[in-house]
Amino acid sequence: MARGFSAHLKEVSARQTDRLVIFKDNQPVAVMMNVQAYQDLVDELEDLRIEAVARDRLTGYLTLTPGTGTLDSRDRHS
Repeated sequence: MARGFSAHLKEVSARQTDRLVIFKDNQPVAVMMNVQAYQDLVDELEDLRIEAVARDRLTGYLTLTPGTGTLDSRDRHS
Protein backbone atom coordinates (compact mmCIF):
# COMPACT_ATOMS: atom_id res chain seq x y z
CA MET A 1 0.00 0.00 0.00
CA ALA A 2 2.72 2.51 0.98
CA ARG A 3 4.64 1.88 -2.23
CA GLY A 4 1.49 2.40 -4.34
CA PHE A 5 0.66 5.57 -2.44
CA SER A 6 4.16 6.90 -2.99
CA ALA A 7 3.79 6.41 -6.74
CA HIS A 8 0.42 8.22 -6.71
CA LEU A 9 1.92 11.02 -4.63
CA LYS A 10 4.68 11.50 -7.20
CA GLU A 11 2.06 11.68 -9.98
CA VAL A 12 0.12 14.36 -8.10
CA SER A 13 3.21 16.39 -7.22
CA ALA A 14 4.40 16.27 -10.85
CA ARG A 15 0.86 17.25 -12.03
CA GLN A 16 0.59 14.06 -14.06
CA THR A 17 -2.66 13.51 -12.14
CA ASP A 18 -5.01 16.38 -11.25
CA ARG A 19 -6.09 15.04 -7.88
CA LEU A 20 -6.05 11.94 -5.73
CA VAL A 21 -9.26 11.05 -3.91
CA ILE A 22 -8.65 9.12 -0.69
CA PHE A 23 -11.30 6.63 0.39
CA LYS A 24 -12.01 5.02 3.75
CA ASP A 25 -14.68 2.33 4.00
CA ASN A 26 -15.63 3.00 0.35
CA GLN A 27 -16.40 6.65 1.11
CA PRO A 28 -14.34 9.63 -0.13
CA VAL A 29 -12.75 11.32 2.88
CA ALA A 30 -10.07 13.59 1.38
CA VAL A 31 -8.67 14.99 -1.84
CA MET A 32 -4.98 15.50 -2.45
CA MET A 33 -3.76 17.85 -5.14
CA ASN A 34 -0.60 19.59 -6.26
CA VAL A 35 0.19 22.75 -4.28
CA GLN A 36 0.25 24.97 -7.38
CA ALA A 37 -3.06 23.51 -8.60
CA TYR A 38 -4.54 24.25 -5.16
CA GLN A 39 -3.21 27.82 -5.22
CA ASP A 40 -4.61 28.31 -8.74
CA LEU A 41 -7.99 27.08 -7.49
CA VAL A 42 -7.93 29.43 -4.48
CA ASP A 43 -6.94 32.37 -6.69
CA GLU A 44 -9.74 31.64 -9.14
CA LEU A 45 -12.27 31.37 -6.32
CA GLU A 46 -11.12 34.71 -4.91
CA ASP A 47 -11.41 36.32 -8.35
CA LEU A 48 -14.96 34.99 -8.70
CA ARG A 49 -15.90 36.30 -5.25
CA ILE A 50 -14.54 39.75 -6.08
CA GLU A 51 -16.42 39.73 -9.39
CA ALA A 52 -19.67 38.73 -7.65
CA VAL A 53 -19.30 41.54 -5.08
CA ALA A 54 -18.56 44.06 -7.84
CA ARG A 55 -21.56 42.89 -9.86
CA ASP A 56 -23.84 43.16 -6.80
CA ARG A 57 -22.57 46.66 -6.07
CA LEU A 58 -23.05 47.80 -9.67
CA THR A 59 -26.54 46.31 -9.81
CA GLY A 60 -27.45 48.13 -6.61
CA TYR A 61 -25.95 51.43 -7.75
CA LEU A 62 -26.78 51.74 -11.44
CA THR A 63 -30.15 51.72 -13.16
CA LEU A 64 -31.09 52.13 -16.79
CA THR A 65 -32.85 55.41 -17.54
CA PRO A 66 -35.95 54.57 -19.62
CA GLY A 67 -35.90 55.95 -23.15
CA THR A 68 -32.28 57.13 -23.03
CA GLY A 69 -30.34 53.88 -22.92
CA THR A 70 -27.99 55.45 -20.36
CA LEU A 71 -27.08 54.36 -16.88
CA ASP A 72 -27.63 56.67 -13.95
CA SER A 73 -27.02 56.17 -10.25
CA ARG A 74 -30.11 55.51 -8.17
CA ASP A 75 -29.31 58.53 -6.01
CA ARG A 76 -30.37 60.85 -8.86
CA HIS A 77 -33.80 59.25 -9.04
CA SER A 78 -34.54 59.55 -5.33
